[in-house]
Amino acid sequence: MLAQSSESESNNTWQQANSLPIGTSVTGRLNKEDVDWYKIVVPDEGILSFTQTAETTLRLGRLFVYTLGSDGELHSRDSKDMDGYNEEVTVEYSINDIAPGTYYIEQKHYDGEGSYRLTCSFSPNKYGADHAGNDSYDKAEPLTSGKSTEWRLGYYYLNDKDVADWYKIV
Repeated sequence: MLAQSSESESNNTWQQANSLPIGTSVTGRLNKEDVDWYKIVVPDEGILSFTQTAETTLRLGRLFVYTLGSDGELHSRDSKDMDGYNEEVTVEYSINDIAPGTYYIEQKHYDGEGSYRLTCSFSPNKYGADHAGNDSYDKAEPLTSGKSTEWRLGYYYLNDKDVADWYKIV
C-alpha cells in the first residue's frame, strides 16, 4: 500500500516545495489563486511516473517538471496537461528518460476548485550503470572479446543528454 499524505501550505513556490518521496501519494487542494509545488529525488536512471485524479469541480492545468541549474534558476524538463475535463478520471504521465537528481514539480490550476491526488512512482533502468566519460572516440573504453557490457543511452538531466558511448575492441 502506498504511503499517503496531504500537502502542507504554503507550497506555492519551488523554494517551499513539499517533499514527495517516490512511491507515495499526496492529496492537494487548488483554487484559482493557488499553485502547488513538490520536490522529488530520483535515485537512478529510469522511468518517473505520475498518476493524478481530481474532483469534477477542479480542472487541473499542466504538471511541470523542472531541474535546478547551477545558475540557481529552474529549467523546464517536461510537462503534461493533467486536466480531466470535468470528469473524475485518472491522468497518467511518464518521463521515460529521467536521470538521477532532484526535480521540482509544479501543479497549476486551470479552473474551478477542489482536491486532487497525485501519486509518484519510479522504475529503475534494468541495465547496469553507464560508463561515464566515454562520450567521444578519443575517450573510448576497452571492450574485451568474449565479455558482455551493458550500456545506457538517452537519459536527460539539466539540458544534457547522453547520446553516445564509445568503445574500442581489444
